[in-house]
Amino acid sequence: MNQALNFGYLPEEYSSSDNSSIVIVPVPYDGTSTWIKGADKGPDAIIEASANMELYDIETDSEVYTKGIFTDSPVQGLSFPEEVVETIESIVRYHIEDEKFVVVIGGEHSISIGSVKANAQNHNDLTVLQLDAHSDLRDEYNGSKYSHACVMARIAELCPFLHGFLREKTHGQKKNISRRRYPKRQKLDQKNCPKTIQNHLHNYRPGCLRSFHYAINWNSGARRSVLV
Repeated sequence: MNQALNFGYLPEEYSSSDNSSIVIVPVPYDGTSTWIKGADKGPDAIIEASANMELYDIETDSEVYTKGIFTDSPVQGLSFPEEVVETIESIVRYHIEDEKFVVVIGGEHSISIGSVKANAQNHNDLTVLQLDAHSDLRDEYNGSKYSHACVMARIAELCPFLHGFLREKTHGQKKNISRRRYPKRQKLDQKNCPKTIQNHLHNYRPGCLRSFHYAINWNSGARRSVLV
């Protein structure tokens, strides 16, 4: 990645670490993908494309970039998924302790585990919203508990979660879900997503929002429908 570039191609005033309240952590990791490789090219592609987006946000009627968006150095050079999870957890925790809003971009889905671990340590009311075509609830895959196919099994050990746009899971995963009774696991689709999220919030503490972590896998319908 060209270190002279940053998300949004912002000037120093809005992209330095000291001036930013938002941090982008690029993770070009594709170590456990098992079909078509190429997810490691994601961070470069996203940052390059960000140069061509309008910085005014219609949904919020604001210019979020004025809060400052710092693009951290990419997490790379690691081979084993356990190393990647630990490194991401450490980096995200560092930025959280510095009171930053952290966005991790990958990369394959296993990178979510480290980010969720860091956030779970700082938010005891954390819920993960997973937008993914696959349940990713295998306990182990290809000899690793930190494979892309095991992401939500690891996250379920940390906090409750909701998932949307699910279209595929194995019969074994279905039985595993029933046996383990994952906490507050709910299925979302395009019709019930906003209502289910709202009900989920009120089931915990009426009138009090929970902390949400979004885990978005680009093979989900989320690439066609922006819901949150």
